[in-house]
Amino acid sequence: VLLLDKGLRNLSKQIAIHRRIYISGIKGMGAAGGAMAFLYSYFNCTVERGADIVIRESKIVRAITKADLLITGEGTIDDQSLQGKVISRLIPLSSENEIPVMFVCGQWKRSASTQKKWGDIPVLELLREAGSKKRSMQEAIPLLKRGIAKKIKFHFNGYVV
Repeated sequence: VLLLDKGLRNLSKQIAIHRRIYISGIKGMGAAGGAMAFLYSYFNCTVERGADIVIRESKIVRAITKADLLITGEGTIDDQSLQGKVISRLIPLSSENEIPVMFVCGQWKRSASTQKKWGDIPVLELLREAGSKKRSMQEAIPLLKRGIAKKIKFHFNGYVV
């Protein structure tokens, strides 16, 4: 990681020298930052959040307005989930449309930030249901079916999904 970080800093410096573009201050150069830096600097591309692309192309906004319940999640819900990932962009959309939300994840690494922001949202955490990471991955489908049915009956007055 340190070597990659050093390389990206050097790339940023070289682009500044040769193109007079200062990519280190450009928002949105996250996980794909190295590739984005090159494309942005040499091909005049625009930077757009991946979550925004997924939401737009999936047409989920239209679907949310017609939904009774939004079930969303990630492999791991953690502090990074709060920082512009799809899950963090869907919650406000559901709130605007008064749609209740349920999280499904492999694991929730609770922190003060995630607890404060999303602590009252019902969560189906497969690792907790299964007792082990191996079992949660091997038996994901039956765990999801049983877990979602239980959570929906308990938290959402018996909605049927």
